[in-house]
Amino acid sequence: QAQEAQTVRTPVVHALGIVGERDAVYSYTRAMLANFAVFHAPIDAKIYVIAARQREWEWAFELPHCQGGEQRTLCCFLDTIAEDEDGAPQSSLEDEEQPLVIFMEGLRRELAQRRLQLEEHDENNQSASATPALPLLLVVIDLLDAAYDDQSPLRDIENDAALSILLDAGPILGASVLFLAPDRRKAPTRCNAVIEVEKTAPAANRKSQQRPEPSLPLCRNRCQLMALCR
Repeated sequence: QAQEAQTVRTPVVHALGIVGERDAVYSYTRAMLANFAVFHAPIDAKIYVIAARQREWEWAFELPHCQGGEQRTLCCFLDTIAEDEDGAPQSSLEDEEQPLVIFMEGLRRELAQRRLQLEEHDENNQSASATPALPLLLVVIDLLDAAYDDQSPLRDIENDAALSILLDAGPILGASVLFLAPDRRKAPTRCNAVIEVEKTAPAANRKSQQRPEPSLPLCRNRCQLMALCR
């Protein structure tokens, strides 16, 4: 037990930032979500994806974890919003009817409903097996583009009502969030931990000299896979 207590473990957090060079962050996040999807059935976990561009997330449409809910898909991409003849986003809809606003409102209602159900669950002393905090909700917010775009609707998404609920009560509501950002300074301030990802050169050994291998994204710290607590 003493030896186990001394072991440095990755902190368990519900708001995690993943930062670094664009390609490395996407590669690392795909691997992380693929692992998550393999070990969590769609009935046990749902994955929400919010991003400025759909291109980097088209693979997510194939995941059953990204389907269902009030929307047909649990993915929201700003570049899929209809454009007018001049190529500018249509502004005929009121703010409260914009796709991102509607998407976030659906998430807010889901979280608010869970909070009410948990209160009733506790009052009735129901068993843990009947907890309404399932399926687990994993929200992925891609800020790699929005971080440097002052006009992006995602720039202040941390202040959205749904994210406020998640950041305040995620652990008890069965919800977590991943923020992707270009560097630590652009990661939302309420992240409980940050993982820095970088691409490293292949090992300089005889085998690699004979057949070069592509660089791989790795976490930059002494354990190679540890969140850096802030």
